[in-house]
Amino acid sequence: MWSQIPWQFDEVKNGLIVASEDGKLDGDDQLVFMAADTGDQAPPGAWIPNASSQQFPRYEIAVSDTTDPGKQGWVYLYRSATLASTVTQDYANYDATQVLILGNQYVLRLIRNRVGVDRLEMNGSGVNILDRTKLRAYVVGRPLPYTEEDLTGYPTPNLMRDGRVRVVASVRFGTTEQLQVLGYRSRFEYRIYHLPIPPGTVTARISFDQSPAASGSTYYDANNVSGVIVDGTPDSLVTTPPSKWFQASGSTGTAVVVIDYVGADIVSTYYKDDVTIDPTDTGDKMSYGDAGLATARPAATVALTLVIYVLPPNQPRVGGKYQGYAEQPLQAQASQQRFAASPSPTTTPTQTATPTATRTPTRTSTPTSTRISTVTMTPTRTLTPTQTLTPRWTPTTTLTPTRSPTPAARHAAYLPIIIKGR
Repeated sequence: MWSQIPWQFDEVKNGLIVASEDGKLDGDDQLVFMAADTGDQAPPGAWIPNASSQQFPRYEIAVSDTTDPGKQGWVYLYRSATLASTVTQDYANYDATQVLILGNQYVLRLIRNRVGVDRLEMNGSGVNILDRTKLRAYVVGRPLPYTEEDLTGYPTPNLMRDGRVRVVASVRFGTTEQLQVLGYRSRFEYRIYHLPIPPGTVTARISFDQSPAASGSTYYDANNVSGVIVDGTPDSLVTTPPSKWFQASGSTGTAVVVIDYVGADIVSTYYKDDVTIDPTDTGDKMSYGDAGLATARPAATVALTLVIYVLPPNQPRVGGKYQGYAEQPLQAQASQQRFAASPSPTTTPTQTATPTATRTPTRTSTPTSTRISTVTMTPTRTLTPTQTLTPRWTPTTTLTPTRSPTPAARHAAYLPIIIKGR
């Protein structure tokens, strides 16, 4: 049985996902689908029942998990002038009025005219467990630190893509892309490409401060594996070496944050749990499990990537596992195949994919990986407005899946490339 699955093509320019570039499939553009949607490998000779697709090559994309070689999944990319799309799933959406990313398992609000987020609801609870993201820069000779409130002049986040698999929104200051937020079904990525640090800064930090609604949840990181209760009462935690992940498990969901950074020198984990009102603070001026990264002697600009996985409520400590998923993305290999009446399609293998900086994990249900696949392609054909994309390319596949493929899917999955008006 063949099943169509959600997918999208995203254009990439200078390493950034853009709303549009030139309408062509370039070598850095990305084909994105959820690894959870992969199926079995099609038997030799199996082809979808569509005569038009037999005139063109198809691409078999095999997805594998380097952390568990026994886990594999396959999808097939077809081109056809007569296929109709039957896909109804939409894993992520964007609400421009409220500046919300709506993943299947979460609601995330971006702060207007700022670099940050200030709302996170998990698993359909309707409960906001986030006060806001907080930025601090402590400068010599300045009595109070610079905060996210001092970063003025930013436009409202701009929607780059709202496809069936992911949403991409960005914040640009002048001509510099400073932030992109990528939202998937049960994971989102917070990518700060260029955060300017004020001259004379001695220490700086970025953190996610939770709201009073998170009280009673449990905080974990790599140095504090037994966990502490988030309750507004100060705790003494180990902060070095810096943890590459932290986790908050509560009654509405579990959030795991994996951090990667460039431009920081002496780094430590930051954590503060204190209900005492701080008049110099931002947001609600309290700290509930406020966790993140602190650095001394930061560079003039800092780049950060934070990957946040949204899991079911009250999960045990799983942050290390999700750090592994983020740092060891799924791999893929694409093969061109042509229809043959007998005995089977001919196969021309292309090079094995290698991981890129784009990490797209996706899986929901249980606390295993939330993993996605992105394929970077080298096209030989230009798109026109009457086409839904024309796969006359040789995939150089740079696949970055986000979930361990299921080997017993019992169906074959395919991506229909539908050519209209031809």
